[in-house]
Amino acid sequence: MVMVMVKTPLKNRGGKDGSIKVKFDKWNSFGFLFFLIVGSVHVYAQENQTHYLVELNTIQATKSTVPFWLSANSYGRIQQQPSTLVYSTIYNDLGASSNDFQFSYKVGTTAYNTSEKSAVFIDELYGDLHYKKWGLTVGVKHHEMLWEGLSSTNGTITKSTNARSYPGYELYLKDFVTLPFAKKWLSVKGNYGDFLLNDKRSITNTRLHTKSLFFKSIFNEKCKLIVGMNHYAQWAGTSSLFGKQPSSFNDYIRVITGSSGGSDAVGGDQINVLGNQLGSYQVQFNYSGSKTNWNVYWSHLFEDRSGRELMNYPDALYGFFIDFKNPEALVSHLLTEFTYTKHASGDVPHYTDDQGIAHAASGMDNYFNNGVYQSGWTYFGNTIGSPYFTTKH
Repeated sequence: MVMVMVKTPLKNRGGKDGSIKVKFDKWNSFGFLFFLIVGSVHVYAQENQTHYLVELNTIQATKSTVPFWLSANSYGRIQQQPSTLVYSTIYNDLGASSNDFQFSYKVGTTAYNTSEKSAVFIDELYGDLHYKKWGLTVGVKHHEMLWEGLSSTNGTITKSTNARSYPGYELYLKDFVTLPFAKKWLSVKGNYGDFLLNDKRSITNTRLHTKSLFFKSIFNEKCKLIVGMNHYAQWAGTSSLFGKQPSSFNDYIRVITGSSGGSDAVGGDQINVLGNQLGSYQVQFNYSGSKTNWNVYWSHLFEDRSGRELMNYPDALYGFFIDFKNPEALVSHLLTEFTYTKHASGDVPHYTDDQGIAHAASGMDNYFNNGVYQSGWTYFGNTIGSPYFTTKH
């Protein structure tokens, strides 16, 4: 799958704060017949940095479904059917402060109506505590949208902005932190969190563990290299087919270390790893020039040992992004992405012998799906990773 996206400055921003504004910020492929009307009312209380926002969207199409790129990567807000939705939020900004401790919050809801159903759900609801270079979020919070919102997967093949955000906590470094022994050339950034997938799925109350670790190497003022890894694991919960899944503290240790399950785990988890585990390797090269900035990135997904050992090495997201450093230019940003997933570690499948014992083999990776956690890598019906994938739910 190849995708080329551009961003232009064609926006009608209306009057001053407090007026009604019409925005055309959603950039999609040409050739689709649809109209998108966005009305938003912004009111700012500058003294306490509290913001109120209400947006009304009407989305129609000539067919029963809207264009793919109109509903994809919308944090699960925009439905695949023509709809009307209202988004409202209250939040505060951290602002400029010399205090070591800072706190922010956000409350956001989305209501939508289609020909099939109507619903109201919590879009974001969190408190965010910052202390120096550390941050702690508790609640439901969206991940930051990167690459000007042009990327098919937000730059990471395993974690896009396609699905709603899930409740939990996350401890993270706000930015890269230099290491004491390498202050001039190496810094580190990462996160650690646990969440609950509380939607209707094959295993109810599935828990989700996430973590990441990235290193940034500075060659010179213009060139930087970032390498790292994301790790995700669905575990625990109760299945009508497989019963209650392991959920003790020892099982949690197995999950965070990527170890196989104990005697109370299903057969496949005793051979491979406990739960539904997946992740991605990330490599990104940044160049900062006088007239343009450009970035090259590679995001490789894995779900078992063969992927971790790069036996499926061609499968990845490949991206190239240019910032022309001129917001008013006809084209202010350009992104090209190529997604390849046909290798799948070869064609040797997992198998079960005559005694019913499961055996592991490297091939026929079924990305974002799982035999026990059959809802796969989804949340409220939307794929959490690249929206090009469709999974069971």
